Amino acid sequence: MGCLLIVLTLKSAHYTDLLSTHGMSTHCTHLKSTHYTSLLSTHGMSTHCTHLKSTHYTDLLSTHGMSTHCTHLKSTHYTDLLSTHGMSTHCTHLKSTHCTLLEAYSLYSLEVYSLY
Repeated sequence: MGCLLIVLTLKSAHYTDLLSTHGMSTHCTHLKSTHYTSLLSTHGMSTHCTHLKSTHYTDLLSTHGMSTHCTHLKSTHYTDLLSTHGMSTHCTHLKSTHCTLLEAYSLYSLEVYSLY
């Protein structure tokens, strides 16, 4: 999982609070899904996910509280990608300011079971 580094940062209280505030915890948890990772790779996002492994980029995310990644998710192109592939509900949830880490893990559990 190229994006596993982002998911792991959820263990930090600082990141958890930041992600929850911006409604990003669901997305970061969802990156654990093989199905979603494949979707990203298929649509030219593999370079972005691989880039997250870079020490320089990882340090940038840590220093700026993942603002770089969060900004990227707000791009129109990415929003359209999610909507096109029937993920508009997930995309809408990303914009929710009421997304909590607990909700994120609950949603992820349901998604994992739905893959089998």
